[in-house]
Amino acid sequence: MTRCTYCGETVPDEAYEGHLERVHSDELTAIDRRRAKQVAGPPKKRNVALYAGVSVILVLFALGYLWILFGAGGPANTSATLPAELEDVDEDRQLTVPALGEGTVTVDVYEDLGCPFCYQFQEDVFPVLEEEYITTDAIEYRHYDFPVKATEESVAMANAARAVQDETRTEAEPNGRFFEYKNAVMESDDWSDEGLAATAEQFDVDPDVVMAALENDTYYPTLAADWEHGDGEGAVGTPTVVVDGEIVDNPLEDDAVADAIEAALES
Repeated sequence: MTRCTYCGETVPDEAYEGHLERVHSDELTAIDRRRAKQVAGPPKKRNVALYAGVSVILVLFALGYLWILFGAGGPANTSATLPAELEDVDEDRQLTVPALGEGTVTVDVYEDLGCPFCYQFQEDVFPVLEEEYITTDAIEYRHYDFPVKATEESVAMANAARAVQDETRTEAEPNGRFFEYKNAVMESDDWSDEGLAATAEQFDVDPDVVMAALENDTYYPTLAADWEHGDGEGAVGTPTVVVDGEIVDNPLEDDAVADAIEAALES
């Protein structure tokens, strides 16, 4: 049985996807739908590992719901944990922090590329920031990877994105095609290593380059540096948005982020 994270109703696992589509269709993102399919699973093939996976998904959905209730700071007694893959990794800023705009007000955004609420942020909030503040050079928008294991592929997704950045960057454009690849991955239905590598082809990157980075954990030092930076700024979940050192309480509301930026611009 699965408890719906939207209404609290308990429904059979195999009926969960149908329940979400029937009752909560307007609230779902593409990632929500994909994860509902994971909960339902293939008929007659569920096992102990699948039920454990369902439990993890439900916990993540619950944390996301609490995120919306309590804002960017999250519940007071909750803190992020460094992913096991990044433990014992020496921090090293191998690559320039991906940034857009050249304003004096900094907007630091901490994301887990597998997080459905980061997807929502990119769909709903980022376009407003891009149009009103990035293209006008009112702010410097900086991306930091802050994997909180929203999905088991979270670290791999971030690692692959940095491989694309490294492969496509130039002295004049240190971001390379990082942001384009990041968006494509967040939209993708395939987060396997092979899928991440195949997506890189869209941006003129040899898939073997990405596969090598995934196999060798090439950009883990950068991810560790990003994670520690976020921990130092008080990030406890994703997305966390920090405007000139101040965490925005409701990062999924474009007005809240815009108000924080306007206040910083006026100060």
